[in-house]
Amino acid sequence: MNQVFATMSNHKLRWVGCLTAAFAWIALITEVGFFVVQWGLHKKTMLEAMQSGYSYMIPRLVAPEFQMSSLSVGLTIALDAIYPLISVTGLALAGMFFIRLSKREIWSDRNIRCIYILGSLYIAEALLPQIYDCLQLLIFSIDVPTGEKVFSIGFGVSNTAFYKIATGVFLIAFGFIMREAKLISDDQKHYI
Repeated sequence: MNQVFATMSNHKLRWVGCLTAAFAWIALITEVGFFVVQWGLHKKTMLEAMQSGYSYMIPRLVAPEFQMSSLSVGLTIALDAIYPLISVTGLALAGMFFIRLSKREIWSDRNIRCIYILGSLYIAEALLPQIYDCLQLLIFSIDVPTGEKVFSIGFGVSNTAFYKIATGVFLIAFGFIMREAKLISDDQKHYI
């Protein structure tokens, strides 16, 4: 009887792991696709919207004669790619975690490392907006005259950022608990 339940449990675990991994990887492909389409088809509109958004600090950004240099455009796209890169990395790791889970690799060092990295990515994603505006203003300042360059640093944590940081801390703590449980389990295997 226990063998029947173990087989059913393994089968369910395999399906849940595979479906969750597939969902994560579909979300990953969607994230990359949206970023490429957004910048590939609407680059001019994206740049104009960003310039308009920062024009309260650098009024020259909305002047009709203002042109961004290739360096500024490239750096702006690279900076804007950081969010999707964090998201894609997290989705790829989640997919790998659940594929391993479907193969009954639960308490492995690789899965524990995935949990640690996912927690760190959550924290990084929550803290990134704090420096994003500063970096974007520096990029826009490349193309304005010396007297109009702006450097601004601000720090504040929204409720959403707080919850992301808390989730990241919980994931890291869960990874630590998994590692300790694995060490205890490995030690117990050595006793008869």
